[in-house]
Parts: sequence; C-alpha cells; structure tokens
Amino acid sequence: MKRIFFLISALSILPIHSHENLFEKQNNPLQGEKVVHNVQALTRVAEESAEFLQKLPMSRYVTADAGLLKHHGVTLDQVRETLEFIAETGKKQPKLLASPWFLNKHFEFYRWYGDKNKQKEKIPAGWKSAPEHIRTTKYRITEILGSTKKTKKYFHPLYEIPRDEISLLPKEKIKHKDNLVRFKYSRSQVVAGSLEGNNKTKPLAWVTEEGRKEFVMQGSALIKFSKNNKKLLRVSGSNGMDADKKYWYAYEVAKRRTTTKYPVKVKPRAEITCAGDVKLLGFGKIIALVGLNPQTKREETRLQVLVDTGSAFKGNLSKLDLFTGYFKDAAAFKAHAQSYPHTARAYILLKKKRS
Repeated sequence: MKRIFFLISALSILPIHSHENLFEKQNNPLQGEKVVHNVQALTRVAEESAEFLQKLPMSRYVTADAGLLKHHGVTLDQVRETLEFIAETGKKQPKLLASPWFLNKHFEFYRWYGDKNKQKEKIPAGWKSAPEHIRTTKYRITEILGSTKKTKKYFHPLYEIPRDEISLLPKEKIKHKDNLVRFKYSRSQVVAGSLEGNNKTKPLAWVTEEGRKEFVMQGSALIKFSKNNKKLLRVSGSNGMDADKKYWYAYEVAKRRTTTKYPVKVKPRAEITCAGDVKLLGFGKIIALVGLNPQTKREETRLQVLVDTGSAFKGNLSKLDLFTGYFKDAAAFKAHAQSYPHTARAYILLKKKRS
C-alpha cells in the first residue's frame, strides 16, 4: 500500500547516527519566496500536534522523541514549544506566518538533505534530486461509495479492529497472535462471512472491490452512504498474512476519543499535513519546502507538519508525501496536484531559544 497512518508503536526511535550528516543548521535561508498555506489549517494542526505531544508522558502505549535532531541538541519540548508558538501566532497575527522575514527571524532552520541512496523513485526531467532536494509525492483521501449493509454490489466489509486486542501493546499482540481474532482469517474468508456475527468486531462499511483497493492503497477513505451520511475511515492494521490473503482492518476517525492512554492522532488537513519517516524525523516537525510551482514557474515556500508515516518511509530520508485533500476521483486529484513541486529544498523549523 502507498501509505498508512502510523500505529501507536511507530513513534519510538533508536539512535541512528548514520543519517546525522543529512541535517545542517543554516541561518536565514528564505529569500523572499511566496509562502503558500492555509494559516487557519496550519494553526489548528499545530495546536492538535502540541496537545498530542503534551499527553504522551501519560501514556504507556505511545512514545516519541525529537528524532535524529536530538543528536543536534533538539528536545521534544522544543518541538512542542515550536508548535505552540505557531498556533499562538496563527491566532493572534496570522499574516506573520506568511512572511519569510518573520520565519527567518524567529526560527532555527535545519537544512534536510535528501538521502541519495534511498531515492529510488524516478525524478521528473528538469527537477533536482537528492541530496539537494527531496522528492515530494502527493496523496489524497478519496470519496468512496458504500453501504451500511451487505449487498450484491457492496460485498467487501471493512471491519474495525477486534476488541480483544484493544488494551494490548504491539509486542503483546504478537505474543498472543494465535488467540486473537484479527490474525485468524484471510481476506477471502472475511469476504465469505467468517466475521459476520462475531461479537468482538463489526463492519464499519461495505464497499466494492474497487473501493477496497482504493481504501488500502490510500490508507484512508471517506465512505459515502448517502448525501448526508458519510464516515471517514482509516487503515488500522492487517491480519499479518501475505499477498492476496492479507486483510486490512479499519477505524472510524470521528469515533476515536482522546484519553491519557491513547492520545488522538492529528486530523489530516489539506496542504498542511504530510507523511514521512516519523522515527527519523520526529513527530510534529514543522517542515518548510521551497520548490517551484509548475504552473506559475515561481518558487514557493510551503509549511507542512509531519504527523503521518507508512511502510514506504521506513529508513527513507529522501521524500515526503503531502496530503492534498479529499477528491471524488483520480482525475480531480491529478488536476489539483499540478501546482505542487515534484522536488524541493527542505528545512526543519524550530523556534529559536530565548537568549
């Protein structure tokens, strides 16, 4: 699958010193490029990300640190303070967040050089590659038609993660794998009805085979049952089987409540949130991407907040996946994505410490 939202265990990190040379502190790197972003959305994402980090010390299920930048003296508190500063500025003086001068003055910039050894994707002609630039891919949440009941057309169920594993840590799930519902059935068995009537789980929606593929590929989908009845679902772990036997479970975003054990993940917002290697970069990082707008042919700066990850980013510091929004089909998504750069200079921003 292209990408998935990180599981609660994916935030922890072990020191990986071989990547440290990909980051270099630079002063005042912005040269007046137009800053493009939705300040209201950036403010909200920064606020939610700071709240997420604030709750982490109270949870045994979720951990995080500053990523590789901790080897440069950066702390998780500094990351949280950066998010809080962004949120506060966005509420009081939103225009400042679109000012290159303001960003240069109030933030430390760590240039992130792309890992050339990991940049396997083809770079479009005329665009710079690693290490100077990182690859910027795009993803979307597609609106998929579905049903609240099984029908001849909508026959593929999207089940929620079974309740028999809710309180288990990832290592505990592996230990008790043989006794957990999630690992018992292949995709064909689930489609054939093996989970129907099971009191440990329930279907959140029924979709077509094409809808199932889109959901798995994108990692999430807005399921439309009717004009006024929709559910935003995300992938939430598989049955651990290979190839065609693999079945992906789901969870409904609106139904997840925040607790000290399970801080709610940050809601994706178009043109603001992105996915990358959370282990190496660190959750909640403000990332400035300076790249060419293919339509205007001018360089622009986009501020992103790293809140997602996926298997494609594991150990890969050559790219970011930018969330572009909700689209009814691939054609609408492709048309919208024409203004995004294919590669860009990348900087991690941290609020300057008081002198």
